[in-house]
Amino acid sequence: MIDKKGAPGGLSWARFEAIAADSAQWLWGTAQGAFNEKASTSQIIVDAVIGMIPLVGDGTAVRDLIAVSIGLADDPKKRDDVWQWALLVILLFALIPVLGGVIKGVGRLLIRLGVTLAHTKGLARSRLVIEAAQDIVALLNRLGEGNAERFLKRLNFEHYQSQIMGKFHDFIYTINGVLVSINRKTANTRLLSWFAEASAALTKKLNWLLEKGQSMIPQALKTLNDTLKEIQAVVYSGGQTTSKTVAHTAASGEKAAVHYADELKLLEGEGALISARGGWQQNPASLDKAEKKGLYKHDPGYPDLGLRASDISTYSGKIVNRALEPGETIYRVFGPVRAEGVHGYKQGGAALAAGNPKYTNKFWGIGPPPKTAEEWRHLSAVLDEWNHDGFMLVGTIKEPNRVKGCVGKISEQAGDKIKGQYLTGGGKQVMLEIPGELAGKLNSIGDKVIAEGKPQTLLLDGVEWVIRPTGWKDVNGIHGYGQLAKQAGVQTARLGTREQASKEHRNE
Repeated sequence: MIDKKGAPGGLSWARFEAIAADSAQWLWGTAQGAFNEKASTSQIIVDAVIGMIPLVGDGTAVRDLIAVSIGLADDPKKRDDVWQWALLVILLFALIPVLGGVIKGVGRLLIRLGVTLAHTKGLARSRLVIEAAQDIVALLNRLGEGNAERFLKRLNFEHYQSQIMGKFHDFIYTINGVLVSINRKTANTRLLSWFAEASAALTKKLNWLLEKGQSMIPQALKTLNDTLKEIQAVVYSGGQTTSKTVAHTAASGEKAAVHYADELKLLEGEGALISARGGWQQNPASLDKAEKKGLYKHDPGYPDLGLRASDISTYSGKIVNRALEPGETIYRVFGPVRAEGVHGYKQGGAALAAGNPKYTNKFWGIGPPPKTAEEWRHLSAVLDEWNHDGFMLVGTIKEPNRVKGCVGKISEQAGDKIKGQYLTGGGKQVMLEIPGELAGKLNSIGDKVIAEGKPQTLLLDGVEWVIRPTGWKDVNGIHGYGQLAKQAGVQTARLGTREQASKEHRNE
């Protein structure tokens, strides 16, 4: 009598028996080379072996693993396509308890984005990344993954390389073992000759795949990570997604509690719009209009953006007046003028570490400092005509209520002096009032770092300051020239030569 509770893979016996019956038809199709991604479920061997892989209860995941694996082994074009290997890697995550379902969904969205980005440049690329970030956060929210943005920020595919390699090895050997087992069971039947030939060919292909995977899987993980970093850049910069990043009390019937500081952070960039070209639309360069739209209002004790209305247009969406918290990071990029200029244009003066001491209001990046020149240029919308780079000043807030500023999302910018450059923005910036004495000290140390090329660290006014070379080699004349900017759509913030050293240092 059949044990009704003993069917492999958690299947009902009726389902398992149907799968077993279908396996013969699948093997015949495979022997004739009929296997392809469009094959029906009954044609794919996973439906016959799902119960023999105890860690997996998802027949679809195993079926897809088999389909992708054989596709890699059969098709020469796929063998060298890193995105095909990336798909295999994502499916292998299904064999890792807990992570499988979440990574499978996120990974497929990343692969779709990565394949598209390979053929996309300029504004369309930025738009695709933003949309993908929204889709991924929405997916994580539907899956109940807690704080979706925090999960994304921490995700690193390469951290799982050893586990993925191990699961890949186990997977191939499991399938080969199943083929041997079925071969033995058909030894005394008419199926013997053709099945032996088919299974031997498949085993050879899978073993070849196992060897090839030693080099391609690490490459695929890195490629996934590279695409993930573009999504993370949107999340880190405060880009518009669908998840809130504050913790709420879960007491039944109670109103969710939100810390005031967190509430202010949620408002930063609220109402920011995507422009027709894919960047973050500028606020009106008018204090009156900004106030009427609820985008900005000056509060005593904070910088006054109304003193120069064009500063308001460097933001997109709501601008929040708040004190920076201990642990938050601000930064500026600075450096000497390039003697040869950029695309025929030469700056009027060097960019100072803390800007011109005569002007107290300065733009700073807020959040993790950019890791690359491309990230800095695009998210911070820092035009070549404003800043030639070379060095970075990073400040970490150490004391509460010491540093107050106007925080918001950075708007798009189009070149004025250098035509054809367009940068989408999307990072975060803060306007701070920096006393002339402090600015003078930071500038002096900045000059020393430029001269010696060695980082300097100091503690001033409740902030730990680090001044260091960026090491970037691709800063000038490269980023933002993929498509000619249509000047009529963007009003570039007009900055006097003396103040270029403030706006030019906006960063994430």
